[in-house]
Amino acid sequence: MDRTKSNGIEVSGSPRHGVHPGLTASAAEGAAREVSSDATPEAPAADAFEPSASARNLPRALDLVKAASDVRNDRIEALRREIRAGTYTISVEKLAAKLANQT
Repeated sequence: MDRTKSNGIEVSGSPRHGVHPGLTASAAEGAAREVSSDATPEAPAADAFEPSASARNLPRALDLVKAASDVRNDRIEALRREIRAGTYTISVEKLAAKLANQT
């Protein structure tokens, strides 16, 4: 029989696997209970996604923009043609002036 004395606590017998020889039997059992209760976690919560109010309203906003009368479809088509043809150019001066005037 093996006797170990550590910090004034005496443990007799050979130490169990994974148990520090300086622990008392009741302390080791308590630690084992804590580990076993922590080792079986509850089922993880299911992932959930809740879009913001803005995100939920986006389809309606897009419909309103498409229906708006101030959308200049003729200008949009002209720009698309220029971009496809590679002839679309940007005036750096006009762009800089518009950026400077933004508030």
